[in-house]
Amino acid sequence: MRTKVRTLSFLRFEFGFETSWHLKGRVNVAKIIPSNIKTLVEQRCFELLDEWRYLNRSRSENGRFMDQLVSHQEVGKRLQDFIDTAATRKYIKDVIVNKYAKKKRVMPRNIDTVLRSVSIRDFDELDWVEDDHLSLHRTSHGHMVVTARTTFVKWETGLRKILLYVNLKPLLRNPAHTVIKVLAVFEHSSDVNETDREELRSALEIIGIQVVWGT
Repeated sequence: MRTKVRTLSFLRFEFGFETSWHLKGRVNVAKIIPSNIKTLVEQRCFELLDEWRYLNRSRSENGRFMDQLVSHQEVGKRLQDFIDTAATRKYIKDVIVNKYAKKKRVMPRNIDTVLRSVSIRDFDELDWVEDDHLSLHRTSHGHMVVTARTTFVKWETGLRKILLYVNLKPLLRNPAHTVIKVLAVFEHSSDVNETDREELRSALEIIGIQVVWGT
């Protein structure tokens, strides 16, 4: 009991909030964990989530993996030096994993490396439509490149955005200009096999759309 009292006094003194053991759910655990520990745990957790391919797993698989993270020496056990097991699980799930998922699902504006994979080099960005994750580039040869970013499960949406954008730009509809249309597909939560990749590539090639795969 004395240990709990000393700990509560420490929390009140250090962090300036009132707490009690029966109301501990109200405590902001992020304030209790030192910033250097949060950084180390997050980095290690991101590595483990990558290795596990978290976004490609089922809910039940990820539930079991969460148990492993809570008991992992460099993740959960390190956090449990400052918070209890229940709070550790909640922190990993609600803070670290959510941050990881948002970071992985983002559609990057800069896809220079992706475009270079299909031999498009030396280009400048002319337009960026953030809501559609679409950009227009001009190459050093004067060719125009329209690129939409999308996921595999929503490739049709990305294709539609390219076609609508081109249709609204008289410059891009001018036959005197070479317009390269690129669909940059990011797997994210879909584990796409080679057969599906090839089918999508060959199908869109028929209508003059190049498909490239982002990571």
